[in-house]
Amino acid sequence: MKNDAATPEMQNPDVVILEDGGGENPPVSGTDITCSEAVQLTNALPDSGTSAETYTITGYITQILGAVSTKTGTPQQSFWMSDDKGGENQFMKVKITGKLKKYMKNGAATPEMQNPDVVILEDGGSVTPTPTPGGDAEHITIAEFLQKADANTVYELTGTVRNISNTTYGNFDLVEGDASIYIYGLLNLNGEKQKFASIGIEEGDIVTLTGKYKLFNNKPEIVDAQLVSFTKGEGGDTPQPPTPGPGGDPVSELVNGDFESWDNASQPTGWKPASTAGNATLSQSTDARNGSFACKVASGGTGNKRLATQELTLSAGSYTFSFYAKTATAEFAQTKGGHVPVTNGSVGAYKYTKNFTDLNNTEWTYVSYDFELTEETTLCLLIMNPKDNTNPVYTAQDILIDDATLVKK
Repeated sequence: MKNDAATPEMQNPDVVILEDGGGENPPVSGTDITCSEAVQLTNALPDSGTSAETYTITGYITQILGAVSTKTGTPQQSFWMSDDKGGENQFMKVKITGKLKKYMKNGAATPEMQNPDVVILEDGGSVTPTPTPGGDAEHITIAEFLQKADANTVYELTGTVRNISNTTYGNFDLVEGDASIYIYGLLNLNGEKQKFASIGIEEGDIVTLTGKYKLFNNKPEIVDAQLVSFTKGEGGDTPQPPTPGPGGDPVSELVNGDFESWDNASQPTGWKPASTAGNATLSQSTDARNGSFACKVASGGTGNKRLATQELTLSAGSYTFSFYAKTATAEFAQTKGGHVPVTNGSVGAYKYTKNFTDLNNTEWTYVSYDFELTEETTLCLLIMNPKDNTNPVYTAQDILIDDATLVKK
C-alpha cells in the first residue's frame, strides 16, 4: 500500500525470457558455424588475432571453469563448448554470438569467443559447477588477504605455486611478491578432494583459487581451497618453453605436442607422417589434461594402432619422448612410446620401450621413452595403442593422449 492505493506486485521473482519483443537492442546475430569450424577459423587467425566477422555457435556446455569471477567488475563465467554432449551432467545447450579470438599463452593457441552474447536453449540440469563456499568471491592480493585475517569471508587469490609438499591433497605455498599463504589441500574444478595429481599443477605454475583464512600453529593457511584456473609456467602471460619430462632441452622439431592445433576434427597438426608410420584412427577430444583438446587414438582390436608424428630429422644424441595418457572408457588399457626411422619414405624397424604402461580413466598417467641416436636420423615418434592381448588379459580400448614433449639430454 502506498498513498492508500493498492498495487499488485511480485517482489524479486525468477524471470525467464520466452520471447524477445525487439526494441532498441535486438539480439546480436552472426554467421552460423559449428564448434569444429570455429577451431579451424581460429587456427587460421594470426596469433592473438580477432576475427572481423561475427559468428554464432550452437552447442553444449561440457565443462564449467571454476566459480563466477568478478575481477573485471562484471560477473563472468568461463566454459568449454562442444558440438555434442559431453562431460558429467553438464549438457546445457546454448547459442553464443561474438567474434573469434586466437588466444595465446605460453606459446599455445586456444580458440576463444570472449564476452559473447549467450542464449540458453536447453537446460541440462546439473550445469552449475561446485559452488564456491560462501558465494561469490572478491579478488584481492595475498598481502591484502593476510591483513584482513577474515575467517568468514571467501576471497579469490592468484599466485605462484611453490614448495609442493603433498601431491595427493595438494599442499603448497601460494606466493605473490613477498607475500605467501599455505594451501592445505586444493579441490579440483568439480570440488573433489585428493585429485591434485590429476590436475597437472607443478612448481612455478600460476594458480587462481578461492578460500577462507585460517590460522594453524600461528601459520596462516587456507584449507580445501577451490581451484578456479591455472596457467603453466612462471610469469603469467610471458611465453615459456615446453615443460620437459625428466630433464633436458625441449626439441622444437616436435610441434603441437599439446594437441591444441587441428587441421580438421580427425587430424592434429604435426601428427600426419608421409610414411606408413601412423595407422591409427584419430579424433579430437575435449577431455584434455591441459588446454582445450587431447587426441583420441582408436583401438584396433586385433592389431596395434600407432599415433605417429610427422617425420622429424634429429641430430645424434640421447632423447626422451614423453606424454600423458588415459583410457577413454572405464576399461583397463595400456600404451607405450617408441620411434621408427624413415629412409626415402620407407619405415625401418619399430622400436619401443620394453614394458607397457597401465592406464585408467580417472587420472592422466605419465609415459616416457628414452632412445639414443648415433647419427643424424629422420624418424617418426610413436605412441602405441596395442591390440587385444591374453597376457595380461585385457581388451583394447580407445585411449587419450595429451602434453607430449621431446627433450634432448
